[in-house]
Formats: sequence, C-alpha cells, structure tokens
Amino acid sequence: MIRATAPAKINLSLDVLRRRPDGFHDLETIFQEIGWCDELCFAPAETDSFRVDGPFASGIPTDATNLVRRAVAALRARCPGSLPPLHVVLTKNVPSGAGLGGGSSDAAATLRVLAASHGLDLPQDELETIAASLGSDCAFFIRGGTAHATGRGENLEPLVCKRDYALLVAVPPVSVSTARAFGALEPRDLGAQTDWPALRKWVVGEADLPPLHNTFERPVCSAYPSVSETLAKLRALNPLDAQLSGSGAACFAVFPDVRSAARAAGQWEQDGTAVRVCLPGGGGNKPSATGV
Repeated sequence: MIRATAPAKINLSLDVLRRRPDGFHDLETIFQEIGWCDELCFAPAETDSFRVDGPFASGIPTDATNLVRRAVAALRARCPGSLPPLHVVLTKNVPSGAGLGGGSSDAAATLRVLAASHGLDLPQDELETIAASLGSDCAFFIRGGTAHATGRGENLEPLVCKRDYALLVAVPPVSVSTARAFGALEPRDLGAQTDWPALRKWVVGEADLPPLHNTFERPVCSAYPSVSETLAKLRALNPLDAQLSGSGAACFAVFPDVRSAARAAGQWEQDGTAVRVCLPGGGGNKPSATGV
C-alpha cells in the first residue's frame, strides 16, 4: 500500500492576457503550493476500483472522467503493462470547484507516486508533459513549490520562496465553473495588470508586496455574490492583500505571520465558509508511506 498527499495551490496573482486562436487563453501567474492537502491511497487489487471519501467528496465523479483515473490511464498508455490493477481511495480534504487545483494535484500525485513506486523510467519533464495533457495547471504540481507560469499555465519557471508569510484561505459553499468564468471575460478584463518583477522580488524576500490582481474578480464576483462577500470580509481583516485564487470560489488573504492569520481566522463568523490558515509549501506530491 502506498499513501500520498496532494497539496493545493493558490495563484498569488493572475492575469489573463489574451484569447488564443485555439480557443484557450494565455495567462501569467505565480503558483504557490500550500499546506492544505488531499490524500491518496493505492493498493494492489484483482480489478481496478476507485472510491472517494472525505469532507468534500460530494459531487466528485468516480467514473473515467476523474483526473486520478485519467492519470492512471495515461501512465498505462505511456508504459503498457507497467501498472497492475489498483484499488485507489481519494480522500477529498480540499474543496473542488474552488480554484485551489485539488483535482490537478490529485492527478499529479498519482503520476509521480505510481511512476516512482513501479519503477517507470520517466524523467520529470516527461511527467510534466503527461500532466499538462490532463489539465493546464497539472504540470505545476509535478514539481510543486513556487513557480512563475505562462502560456496556459504549463510553461513553468521555478522560484525559491524565501518569504515568511501565512495565508487565510476562505472558500464559500459554492462551486465556480472555470469554463463559465472564462466565458464571462470581456475584452476590457484582459491584459497585464500585475507588476510581475516586483511580485517575484517579494516572493524571494527582496521587496514589499505589490498589489495583487486576478482577472476573474469582476466576472466571478458579479455572478457569485457569496464570493464577493467572502473577498470583502477578508479585506476587512486588514491583511497585506486579499484576492481570488484561480477562477474562485476560494479567496485568500496574505498575512505577515501565522499569529496574525490565526487571529483573523478567529474573527470569522460561522457561515458555511471553509476557513483555513495555510503556510506556503506543502511537501510536494511525494509518497508519505510505502510498504504499509
């Protein structure tokens, strides 16, 4: 049996730059892995089986469209005969439809852990290519950590985060459709808004935090009032800044330390919002136990 963790991420800032001829969008963002993780368990079996449990299991598909099952299928297609039948249990601790990349991280964890545990000779760049075929931000989770991303999110430049800070992540009880969020973008929303050189310097501990931006804030907050309310509540807690992650529904606030983030979390009224204090990091998609 192999157990693994699959950390979520936030987008510290996110600019959707333009719509491409292929219908996708070019974007620029800094991905930051955080310590809020799904869990995966893989065990040999006579036939394949897949189960989802955990606090956010409701609504997660268990058929072939699930990204974990797609990742297993992608490995089998790349290395025929390499993987025996598996019983897989996914514990969903991270809300879905939240812009936290939980499904993408689950897929990346599956690729990394099964490739390593079954002796598949796949270098990291090939795993990233397979991951990118599953989803635009899947490739980031092969490495994890911090990365400046361009293209659809698959062109990654790793960064070394030297900044000590904490995050208060708040997810209202609503699932935001990424396709709907992209479809709601207007020409006025597109283009570069973030001071990327300044934000990179902040990440590595060399400058103050510049204003954060997310292209989806206008359309998503207009379509989902609970997201707008959550973001306003975070901003009222006097953080360094607060913004959406991805296309929402998750919002986050940046605080200088865990104590101030925890103090802000204690002020949050129970309203159905999932609230979590997180640190940047998360350990990467690595096996947490083998041979158990």
